[in-house]
Amino acid sequence: MKILTIDIGNTNRKICVVSRGKGGDAVAPLLRDRSDSSVFPEIPEELFPETAILSSVVPDQTARHLAWCRDLLGIDPILLTPNLSLPFQFGIPDPGSLGADRIADAAWAAIHLPLPAVTVDLGTCSTFNVLDRQKTFLGGAIAPGPALQLNALRDYAAKLPELLPEAPSSAIGVGTKECMLSGTVLGSAAAVDGLLDRYSEALGTEPSVVVTGGNAPLLLPYLRHTVRHEPDLLTLGLAEIASLNR
Repeated sequence: MKILTIDIGNTNRKICVVSRGKGGDAVAPLLRDRSDSSVFPEIPEELFPETAILSSVVPDQTARHLAWCRDLLGIDPILLTPNLSLPFQFGIPDPGSLGADRIADAAWAAIHLPLPAVTVDLGTCSTFNVLDRQKTFLGGAIAPGPALQLNALRDYAAKLPELLPEAPSSAIGVGTKECMLSGTVLGSAAAVDGLLDRYSEALGTEPSVVVTGGNAPLLLPYLRHTVRHEPDLLTLGLAEIASLNR
């Protein structure tokens, strides 16, 4: 089965086709660009999907992507909401407030990881999802990613420069640039480790951890916990949910 997955994030969007077979899932990326882009990809005949699923945290972009699927592809897509059939249950009072990306990440973890488990998505924001042994979604955390932190320092501190996230040369910065990179990049990694420690205390055991997101390659070398890196976590989670809701 071939599934078109559309992930519209705060900064970027990603459109893929996931081919599901006995040997596992194969992800074919079609397009990755800014969320507000007006371009749609051409889909090769051999990858033309049987179904589609859309995850969006940008309401203004949702309708036109649904229309693209319906009007140009002839597919009535699944819009990811908490009301779909999912491989976990919610233990939070308001699932409707949960971002669709977090639902997709948790769905993959509920199926593929030993439980309890934590997903960590290191994108524009760093988002954490916690599942217990009974496949109950307990909640998590949201924090600004390194780029947001650097932008805030630039915007609210007049003498600090504009920087992009990159690996600092040392934990102990000797100049303004290195101090900012240490505080944001190493600080973000330390925040991940710190939250994982607290989740272990709350759960009474060390959870399985999967990490994804655009900032994962930057932060992974500095994490002190054992984690699994899955770059296509959200896409694969969408495919699992689409299979459950065909």
